[in-house]
Amino acid sequence: MNIYLIATGDLLHRNDLLLQCVKDYCEQEGILYTGEVQFYRTVYGKPMVTNPELNISISHCEKTWVCAVGLCPVGIDIEKIRPIDIEKIASHFFSENEQENLQKLASDGREKLFYKTWTLKECYSKLKGLGMRMKFSDIDTLQMEKKFFSESIEITSGYLLSVMSYSKISYKIIYGGEDSNGKIYKRK
Repeated sequence: MNIYLIATGDLLHRNDLLLQCVKDYCEQEGILYTGEVQFYRTVYGKPMVTNPELNISISHCEKTWVCAVGLCPVGIDIEKIRPIDIEKIASHFFSENEQENLQKLASDGREKLFYKTWTLKECYSKLKGLGMRMKFSDIDTLQMEKKFFSESIEITSGYLLSVMSYSKISYKIIYGGEDSNGKIYKRK
């Protein structure tokens, strides 16, 4: 699986960015790329790719866009870590188990755990293809660790990226930006 992390000025070129990610992934993995890629969304809005058959998940936060491309189903989320009312949000969207887990930590550890839990909830809902239609308080990320593979990575400028899949996660992060024509460039 490749994770594309793109700094972008706007998100108007999302389909172009997605197409470039799919093309790059195919080239790196030796998958025949015919240029006839078709994108569609499921009834619940999950983006899908055919020709070739690949699994994708996308997320964005402010001017950072991420896309996971691979052969198995995947969910990805990125959030900027910033001060928020953790207890108030957790009381509405976290399971009782997750809320208790948060309360056990000193305040400095709560923020990181909150964002890890939140991004994993979003990953799960995207992996399942239901997005925000799922009731987040019914999702217990602590129980998921037994059923799914996930990884949370603190990346540059105070962002947390999480990815989840049914199978063991092996990934490479490709950092890049977007030029004035909306084309991805890779950072060396």
